Amino acid sequence: MKVSHASGLIAMDSNGTSDPFCVMHVGDKKHKTSTKMRTLEPVWNETFTFRAKDVANSNGIVVFELFDKDQWTRDDFLGRVFVFL
Repeated sequence: MKVSHASGLIAMDSNGTSDPFCVMHVGDKKHKTSTKMRTLEPVWNETFTFRAKDVANSNGIVVFELFDKDQWTRDDFLGRVFVFL
């Protein structure tokens, strides 16, 4: 599965941008993209592999969660998308 990009994100940092990363969940397995610094239009183009067994155990649901990386405090939640395979 590939995490391509995001657009139109909200600014969570005082400089008017965010430092977004995406966490993809399939059942109890997850993968995290790299963090893209100071952008509201991140492009990752990162590919992750899940086993067919994990997809079957997730009832075919893939969850994408976006966060703004914070160095000193808890990462800020930006949003969540469910994709049904």
